[in-house]
Amino acid sequence: MLGKLMKYELKATGRIMLPLYGSMIIMAFLCHFSVNYLSRQPFRFSGLINVLLISVFTLLTIAVGFMTVFLMAQRFYGNLLGDEGYLMFTLPVTVPGNIFSKLLVSIIWFFASVLSGFLSFFIVSFRVEYIIQFFRSLKSFFESLTPYYGLHGFLALLEMFVCSVTKDI
Repeated sequence: MLGKLMKYELKATGRIMLPLYGSMIIMAFLCHFSVNYLSRQPFRFSGLINVLLISVFTLLTIAVGFMTVFLMAQRFYGNLLGDEGYLMFTLPVTVPGNIFSKLLVSIIWFFASVLSGFLSFFIVSFRVEYIIQFFRSLKSFFESLTPYYGLHGFLALLEMFVCSVTKDI
């Protein structure tokens, strides 16, 4: 029953949150285009367009964060403590089950907000030179491990990762 509660809660909140995430990603692409290509043009109002797009992107990012918190609090209050709560408590689910489903959906949307924020900032600041520099520094890091660990530097890192992830198992 928890899965069904979460399914319908995700559908109800997804109608609002997914368009916000989509608009933030689209605005990130527009800002990327503006910063990397439009600013190099001798166009008279290119600086104004850059500032306007970056301002809208910043405000949209802040709005997505606030909207996530507001919508989750409003849904929790309205569905459990408001008039709709009467119907929620007639379902064959315990009170902790109702609360837990709302909490899990809220956590899912908070993580989705953080991930979409990181993705949009990555899109705005993406440059091929940065990716090439990252892989070169990663290669030099592995090369610096080789004298100490021998040929098994990657395996030593893999072992450290597995041990840190599975320490409680």
